[in-house]
Formats: sequence, structure tokens, C-alpha cells
Amino acid sequence: MDPVTPARLFVAQNGTQVRFNWTVGSSQYMGSGTRNGDILWIDWGSAHPVVYVKMPNGELHGTWDNGRALERLIPLR
Repeated sequence: MDPVTPARLFVAQNGTQVRFNWTVGSSQYMGSGTRNGDILWIDWGSAHPVVYVKMPNGELHGTWDNGRALERLIPLR
């Protein structure tokens, strides 16, 4: 089974520009990028951006490190 790490994500959007603030455990990360439809490209300071797809149920499915890691963000309801 894949490990699950509780995290919080704050997303701010202004037009096609987006800003992300992640909190994972005691670590914090920030990034910004663009949204084109349901695709979000987030530069967080690494060599490769995080790329998310917004799913119909509101989840964000993302790839990190040029596809070497996967992430699924589930919105709080």
C-alpha cells in the first residue's frame, strides 16, 4: 500500500495564475504557476514543476520530480 501523509494545501487563484502553500507535517512549501483548464503547472523551486490534473470530484492528481512521484490531494468536505 502507498504511504499516506496528512497534509494541508491552500490554493489562491487570480485568473490563470495560481499560488500554492503546502504544509506537510512540520515542513512548509510554496509554489506558483498557471492553470489551463483542469491542468495546473506549479513551480516550487525544483528542476521540474509539479503538474496537477483537477478531477471532476475536486481532487488534484499530481506528478512530482518529472513523474518520479505521484500525489493525490483530496478536498475537505
